[in-house]
Amino acid sequence: MAMRLCYRRCFIFEVVREFWLSFKSFLDKNFFGPDTENPCFVAASPAMKDLSGIIKNLSVSSSPVLIQGERGSGKTLYAFQIFLNSETSSGFYIVNSDNFDLEKAVKLSGATLFFRHIEEFSSELQSEIYEFLKLNVQNKLGIKTIFSSVSLLDSLVESNQFSRELFMRLNSFPIRIKPLRERKEDIASLSEMYLSLYKKKWGKKELLFSKKSEEFLLNYTWPGNVSELRTVIERAVILEEEEVLSSKNLFVSGSAKAENSFAGNSLEESVNTVVSAEEKEDLSLKTGLNSFKRKYIKMILEQNDWNQTKASKVLDIQRTYLTRLIGELDIRR
Repeated sequence: MAMRLCYRRCFIFEVVREFWLSFKSFLDKNFFGPDTENPCFVAASPAMKDLSGIIKNLSVSSSPVLIQGERGSGKTLYAFQIFLNSETSSGFYIVNSDNFDLEKAVKLSGATLFFRHIEEFSSELQSEIYEFLKLNVQNKLGIKTIFSSVSLLDSLVESNQFSRELFMRLNSFPIRIKPLRERKEDIASLSEMYLSLYKKKWGKKELLFSKKSEEFLLNYTWPGNVSELRTVIERAVILEEEEVLSSKNLFVSGSAKAENSFAGNSLEESVNTVVSAEEKEDLSLKTGLNSFKRKYIKMILEQNDWNQTKASKVLDIQRTYLTRLIGELDIRR
């Protein structure tokens, strides 16, 4: 128990040399202190309340956990919460598609490894991870493994884009985090939590939402999910000069426009927008998805002057994975 409190209050983590460990803004200690609320458990919707209970049960299980959900929905937060509730885990390590090392991983006995966006791992790495999972069981290493995915892995398996063997291993305990637009009951409580956090952070203790602000927050579709909500509210708190937070300061990204770019189009018109004339002879789902990826990634690259580092941040993927996609999809200037 003393060790768990140390993790909660101090965030002291054991780091294995040369094993890359990444901490993002979700590790803001304000979220995980003993006297503050955690966004994982600020929920009014039945689905998220049930998920909170499931997380506690998964913390004591030795089987791999698969967390699926859209970008920004909080997959890393939930993975970290599983770690916090574990009695035995000695460290929390985030593994990306460019830093997995089998030899180093097997030395992390008793740790929690979080494989972020497992669908971005190459087929070779998927095979190594499958072997690692077998070694973990056979040698009783006691390493807890959590995986996250934006894509539906069963669909990728059917299109031969993901290892069937690995999927069968990961699918022992699959959980899905609903996008914010499907659980609007949670928006008010999450918004209040973030407002409380950021008005203290920025010294604006009397700040409240205006009625129009509340209406906007509830009616917006939040394509960036909880991460977007958090960013929008912090930015609004910083900009607001009055004691009531005005809706004019609730700026949202252009993602809403992108989300509705096909609005009003017929199915055929939408397909024509995505699929080139040469590709229309093959109307498989794989061809359509690759066509969309090619055009979308090229658009983001052009908006960032073909700087792959900047573009990968916008796309929220590793730069090495973006480089691989550019090659696989034959994206050219």
